[in-house]
Amino acid sequence: MSSEFKLSKTEYRTQKDRLALLESALPNLKLKKSQLQMEVNIARKAHATAKEEYKRRLAASYENANLFSSPFLDPVYEGIEIEQVHTGRESIAGVELTTFDKVTFKPLHALLFDAPVWVDKGIEMMQELIAEHEELRVLRKRVRVLEQELRQTSIRVNLFEKQLIPRTKEILKRISIFLADQQLAAVGQAKTAKKRRVRQKEQEHDF
Repeated sequence: MSSEFKLSKTEYRTQKDRLALLESALPNLKLKKSQLQMEVNIARKAHATAKEEYKRRLAASYENANLFSSPFLDPVYEGIEIEQVHTGRESIAGVELTTFDKVTFKPLHALLFDAPVWVDKGIEMMQELIAEHEELRVLRKRVRVLEQELRQTSIRVNLFEKQLIPRTKEILKRISIFLADQQLAAVGQAKTAKKRRVRQKEQEHDF
C-alpha cells in the first residue's frame, strides 16, 4: 500500500480531501439506492398486474377462437396491423425510463357492412390484446433497467463503505503515524544537538 501514496504532509491533505469527498457522496448514493429499491418494487408490481390482465384477455380470446375460423378474417387481420407504438420518457432517480402511451393501428380499408357483427368486436378485442402486450413489453424493460441500475448503485455503495473509505482512513493513519514519528525524531535530534552545543560551551569554558 505504501508504494501507492507518499508519506508527506501534501499527501495527507490530499487524502483528507478525498475522504471528505467520499463521505459526502455516500449519503446520496444510499438515498439513490433506497429510491431505486422502491421504484423496482413499484415496477415489478405494475408488471405483474399488467401480466395478469394480459393473461385474462388472452384466455377470453381463446374462448372465441371458433369465430376466427370464419371466412371474414381478412378485415380482422387488417385491423390489427400495428402502425406505431407510442412511448415517452421519464427520469426516476437519475435513470431514463421508457413509458407506454398507446398503440395506433393502420387504417382499415375493407368494407365491413357485409361482415358479421362480431368482426368489429373481434378487431377491438385483438387491438386491446396487442396494446396490452406492447405495454407489458415496456413494463418488463422498465423492470430490467431499474434492477440493473439498483445493482450498480448497490455495488458503488459497498465499494465506498467497504473499500474506498476504509482504505483512505488507513492511508491517513499511516501517514499520520509516519509524520508523528518524523516530528519526534526531529525533536530528539534537536535535543541532542542542543546538548552537544551545551557540552561544547562547557568545554570551552573550562579552557
